[in-house]
Amino acid sequence: LDDFVYVAPGTFTMGSPLSEPGRSADETQHQVILTHGIYVQSTEVMNQQYMEMAQWAYDQGYATATSTSLRDNLDGSTQELLDLDSPACEIDFSGGVFSCVNPDHPVKEVPWYGSVAYCDWLSLQQGLPRAYNHSNWQCNGGSPYTAAGYRLPTEAEWEYAARAGST
Repeated sequence: LDDFVYVAPGTFTMGSPLSEPGRSADETQHQVILTHGIYVQSTEVMNQQYMEMAQWAYDQGYATATSTSLRDNLDGSTQELLDLDSPACEIDFSGGVFSCVNPDHPVKEVPWYGSVAYCDWLSLQQGLPRAYNHSNWQCNGGSPYTAAGYRLPTEAEWEYAARAGST
């Protein structure tokens, strides 16, 4: 995918300083060394992107849908992946077809499960192995760094990428 950027391995201070407004008690600062580089999408997933992948997954039988909910259909899971009846959701489903308003807006009402399902749909579409087991939602048997397919970044990877060298 063209909109991914490479984030090289490195060391950073993860967490928040005591003086940061809104800091939670579990955000203590500590050094983290990331030994693997990752590719991260440079923008949020937009409505159009998620809608197209949801349609593909639905057409392949990897997901089921009603006018109110997109649900998983892999590994026996029926987990909700997208809350279609939420007033904030800009994706609709009717007659076997997804549509969306505001295609260039970031997708809303996608829980964590819907995010990892999206990663797995990208993998399946490109002939890569899925990173997640949908019966227990574990990434690559607990070894995310060696997953061959798309996956979400770990918390440390996400914070490192989001900081982009800043503190």
